[in-house]
Amino acid sequence: MVDEGSKALGKREDTRAALRASVFRAVRLMEANLDQPRKIDQLAREAGLSKFHFQRAFKEVVGETVAQHAIRLRLERAASMLRYSSWQAGEIALAAGYKTQASFTRDFRKLYGCSPQRFRESEAVVPFLRGYLRSRPEVELADPALPMPTVRIENWREMELVCLRFYGPVDRVHEPWTELLDWAKKEVPDLESARFFGIWYDEWSGKDEEHYRYECAIAPRELLKSPPPEPFFLRTLDAGEVAVAEAKGNLERLDRAWQAFGNGWLPFSGFQPRGEAMGLDEYPAELMLASKARQLAAMVTGLSLKMCLRVQRERVAV
Repeated sequence: MVDEGSKALGKREDTRAALRASVFRAVRLMEANLDQPRKIDQLAREAGLSKFHFQRAFKEVVGETVAQHAIRLRLERAASMLRYSSWQAGEIALAAGYKTQASFTRDFRKLYGCSPQRFRESEAVVPFLRGYLRSRPEVELADPALPMPTVRIENWREMELVCLRFYGPVDRVHEPWTELLDWAKKEVPDLESARFFGIWYDEWSGKDEEHYRYECAIAPRELLKSPPPEPFFLRTLDAGEVAVAEAKGNLERLDRAWQAFGNGWLPFSGFQPRGEAMGLDEYPAELMLASKARQLAAMVTGLSLKMCLRVQRERVAV
């Protein structure tokens, strides 16, 4: 006999999973069209939900309203362009989806605490590299407490990544990994030869309970025969040069290693971020496929990973 309570719980879980997949679809549409922002009605249609239910589901999954998240995405692109391109502020405002430079400046100041021009001119305001570029005005360039990483430049081939997005507290990022790995162990041949990446879209503040954007990704050795089911999705990582450095420690130490990488090494390296300046943590396969007990032990003793940033040698407009 089927327990009615368990049956009802299963239905609720299925509904939550479907809503999450719908929101993820809409988010990817937003990210792909920052210069031509989509209206809420269009995003709701992409998600397959009514406007009312879409806005509720979006806030629950992402932790921000649709409008708040759209502004954040557009300003993060603008920050990258201000720092690493020669475009004028008005051109950047248009590329970020703003109709006027005044509205762009107002929103930029709210998020970054300074005007776009000051952001560009101040040598002390160096974008923090974790996913999209974020401002760290309180971190000076020359911070002797940040250990300078040893960086090597590698040439990577194009890779197809199977991804799963996560929004939530940092102490729950194991949940999307469990979900993705459970699927991959059944569907991805030769998983031991795959590569495993984590993508942080927000700077870690030291508060585990805050809402973070994170993406777990697996690069199979061979291309998949068919696209993965939602909420998983495919992302192509283009070929090119990648700056790679080793890091080890707890979350706070790893965060400081990224600060040294982005604020210490990069500005004087002769390189600049390539594309959307997406930084990746690469985790060892033996750890990702290990038992839960071993993974928990590694969390206590400190994780070993590679910090990876796609780079190019010339300073050009993005």
